[in-house]
Amino acid sequence: MQTIFSQIIINIFLFLLIVEIILSILDRVIVNILKKEKSRSIQAIFPELSKEELKFRRESLASYYKINSNNSFRIKIGYFFMIVLLIAIVATTICAFSDNYSGICFGLAALFISMGMISLSAPTYQNAQAFWKKYLIENPDNPLKFVLLPDKKDLKYVKFSTINSYFRIFCGLYSLLVAIMLFQQNL
Repeated sequence: MQTIFSQIIINIFLFLLIVEIILSILDRVIVNILKKEKSRSIQAIFPELSKEELKFRRESLASYYKINSNNSFRIKIGYFFMIVLLIAIVATTICAFSDNYSGICFGLAALFISMGMISLSAPTYQNAQAFWKKYLIENPDNPLKFVLLPDKKDLKYVKFSTINSYFRIFCGLYSLLVAIMLFQQNL
């Protein structure tokens, strides 16, 4: 009975791992599509700007937002979880080479939870939009050449990303359960 239960838990774990990989790939594809669409829209609005000027504009907007928004605590939390993510990757890799299955699952738990927390600790879309609307009101001459683009697709992506983040945390907690189970069996 114990081994059948263990097999079911491991099979569910592998299924969740595969689903998370598919969702992560889908997430990257959606982000790339949205970036290309926004890039084309910006190039249509500012056709006189060269690629270098567009890159400088993008970097200027990111720097301005980072300096002037009040999201420094969220950004610091994100950096903390990035460090946890790197440590988890290294620990999982070391455990994989030493056939320590419970260590691999502990590492995957830390990996999934940190990936979910990085996404959730990012500044919210609504706060960013409010920040840029305020910027446009305060700076009617718009020296940074910021443009508010239609956000229906962005809102759908934000919803998908939030659900994916919670799913990652769930996968992390499930990995932790599997790791504890394997640790108790000395695997």
